[in-house]
Amino acid sequence: KDPTTGLDQGINTELCWMIVLYMIAILTFAVVPFAIFFYEGYEPEQKNIMTQLKPALCYGSISAVLFTVLVVLLYFVAGTADVPIEVFSPKSQASRFAADAVLQDSFSESKT
Repeated sequence: KDPTTGLDQGINTELCWMIVLYMIAILTFAVVPFAIFFYEGYEPEQKNIMTQLKPALCYGSISAVLFTVLVVLLYFVAGTADVPIEVFSPKSQASRFAADAVLQDSFSESKT
């Protein structure tokens, strides 16, 4: 909600970004490895899809567990990052207009 008007201002972008980031993580660590193992397990002579599905589920689960263990381990070992930032404060409109007026005056004086 907008604190000045109290009206709802539309989409919750923080929630949208969290959904996008979680979907990227799920695709990266679960869906893509399963799809690779499922594709690589295909044999033209097989009669049943379960012979392709069982190893794909097994290896996909193993890779998801390994990725999860790696992420948790790295989080506890190096869970913070010191990223230096610089904060800039914008100039006010009045100072911009004053600077423009000074430049305009100096430009008009140089022409005469």
